[in-house]
Amino acid sequence: MRKRCCKKRKTLPDYSREVLMKGRAETNSKEYLPFPVMLGQILTLLEETPKEEQKDLQFLIPFNEGADADGQYARAVRTVLDRKGYEHVDIIAPILETLPVTADDPELLMKALVCGDILYSADPHMRDQCYRSLLPDGSLHEWKDLRRWAKEIGEESTSAKSLGLVGTSASLTSLNEGILEQLEYEGILCRRAPLSEMMLFLWKEASGNKNATEFFQKWEKQLLAIHKRLGDRSSFSQDLRGLQKRADEYLSDYSGANGRYRYAKALELGENCSGILMMAPRYENTAMVLNMRGIHDHCQAPVYDLSLDGDFDEAGWEKLRSFLYYCEV
Repeated sequence: MRKRCCKKRKTLPDYSREVLMKGRAETNSKEYLPFPVMLGQILTLLEETPKEEQKDLQFLIPFNEGADADGQYARAVRTVLDRKGYEHVDIIAPILETLPVTADDPELLMKALVCGDILYSADPHMRDQCYRSLLPDGSLHEWKDLRRWAKEIGEESTSAKSLGLVGTSASLTSLNEGILEQLEYEGILCRRAPLSEMMLFLWKEASGNKNATEFFQKWEKQLLAIHKRLGDRSSFSQDLRGLQKRADEYLSDYSGANGRYRYAKALELGENCSGILMMAPRYENTAMVLNMRGIHDHCQAPVYDLSLDGDFDEAGWEKLRSFLYYCEV
């Protein structure tokens, strides 16, 4: 049965110490950072929403196939909400690997992911302006508009200082404790591994997506076109198949948390960046596996493991600054 679709969309509260503590108060063990933050954000939003409007809320919590921790998040959140009297609130939990064949509009989904990746390619102070210029009516347009937008951003001057950023999607966006925003403020070009490319890599390798082959071919061509237009600002790959071959070489027998992509992408970005930040929640299994498989030894650029647990402080900055000094960034 198809769930009802909310007409109004709300953004979860930003990450904060208070949100993190609210989520951790509901856990009995030391969970990875994303779970208590997400749980705290959901509880905060529910507390701020009038009772009569809560029935219209739906929380989107995608999960992976297999034994990744993400597969348990939706069930754990459901348990907490039921215990606290929020049985009337829906949780929508699609499987990430099968979205190209189960989503109502996979083409729109990919455009939305690419839109975010292009935004991250622009200088921070330009992002709001770029977003408004691309989406004046609040809707996504055609691929030609995304390509035009990428070309405009690619024509901006860039700094010679650049860091390649690889890791979990949350670590590269909302859960980095303001670290990346500070580095960008200081003039460092942070080249994030694109979420659209990460997902396409995952979808191409997932079983059951044979009916989406035409989508994959089209999207691969579009990402290549955008890569060329972004120029020096691009963190897209010019050879997605080459990324898969590199992953086969170093991590052929692993599938957790898109670790194959993260390994191959770090090596690729290491060819053109001064240093690589590997960003993940502290004690994440996949991050440990990548280190055990020698990612530091095989990457051409120095690699720094930035483990996130909501406690990044002055000591953390001192270590990171030492790494940046070593990389001459």
